Amino acid sequence: MTQWEDIYLNQHSIKVKIIVNIFAIIFGSCLWANEILLNKKGVTITEYDLNSYEKIYKDYYEALLNKKSLIKNLYMMIKIVDHQSKINPSFKTQTANIVDEQIKNFPNYNSEILSYFIRYELIKNDFSQRYINQYDLEKINGLIPSLFTYYESAECADKIGTLKFDELNRDYKLTLLSSNKKTLTIEKENQIMHLCLTNLNLKEIREVLITIINKERQKKFLTYVFQTIKKN
Repeated sequence: MTQWEDIYLNQHSIKVKIIVNIFAIIFGSCLWANEILLNKKGVTITEYDLNSYEKIYKDYYEALLNKKSLIKNLYMMIKIVDHQSKINPSFKTQTANIVDEQIKNFPNYNSEILSYFIRYELIKNDFSQRYINQYDLEKINGLIPSLFTYYESAECADKIGTLKFDELNRDYKLTLLSSNKKTLTIEKENQIMHLCLTNLNLKEIREVLITIINKERQKKFLTYVFQTIKKN
């Protein structure tokens, strides 16, 4: 073997070792990323899935969860969306445009996990709306004490008078609780008037929603989730 052949073989051997080492690192990373964290009732969650969900959750809610809670949330999310798709075969088609638009707007997220996340939020919002529509509003009587001012014009000009939240009919109350509107057209004594909400009105409505209605609604939704998962 000549000197040049020896040099070539040594360099070739070094390159092979480098390539093998790089492949081992990449392969090891892939194995880690695809490590199965949960395999239950047809749902498989890998480390990669969890990391993707954690990023979306953190950006959307601006909050952090521990690993155990993330796995639990991700599992529930997948099960509920799959269940909804099962009982309503058109669910994915009906929500496809919303999901596709969001995936296009946020290309850095895992598209599969993001699609589940969006559909889960849609299910939650639908549940929330139905819950508020059926809510016993007598529970919050007196909890929004500030006066609501109503005017002749939608621009909040020409004040007519004031009234309390409790004096509004059920439909108007539900609209204020669910829409976050700053103005609302109402009919009172056969006259069209316009409620213009102050910052205090909005603050009290938010407090009632957060401290009472949302807590009860979240409890009901989680009960629905757990019952659904138990059956499936």
